[in-house]
Amino acid sequence: MSKKIIVTGGCGYIGSHVARAFKQNGDQVVTIDRVYREHTLKDIDGYHIKDFSDDSSLSAIYNFTPDVIVHCAGTSLVGPSMDNPGEYYDNNIAKTIKMLNVVKDFSHRPVIMFSSSASVYGEPDRVPIDEYSDIKPISPYGSTKAMTERILQDYWGAYALTSMCFRYFNAAGA
Repeated sequence: MSKKIIVTGGCGYIGSHVARAFKQNGDQVVTIDRVYREHTLKDIDGYHIKDFSDDSSLSAIYNFTPDVIVHCAGTSLVGPSMDNPGEYYDNNIAKTIKMLNVVKDFSHRPVIMFSSSASVYGEPDRVPIDEYSDIKPISPYGSTKAMTERILQDYWGAYALTSMCFRYFNAAGA
């Protein structure tokens, strides 16, 4: 059965591949990203070139009535997060909360698939790392990913907003 999928950050590396995978599965896919990369939008059903938390983007999400929101939008570099943590807390936390506060009130609530990061683990106590390893981020980037995972747990408890988190190590290459 075909599903309606929104991919935030759909022009980025992970987002564009996720969007294509859903599209190849026969799903209807719309991406939202603040950048435009034509090659990532090939065969995608639609796109919205704005920040995912922009009122017009939130309206587009509402009007599309997605079954799933794959949330890949976010500021994503460890080093720069140390120099400018405010950008990371604003983009990765404040804007995500803004989106979730809209989505939680939908009559048809989508599942949120969150693109997290293995940076939530920080310096691991043991290797190999598994999903039960301690969460001890050592950068603002890792902290924002860990916080968003916690926020999603709290939104499940308060609003029954279903979510899942995917923690990536190196998504591509060394």
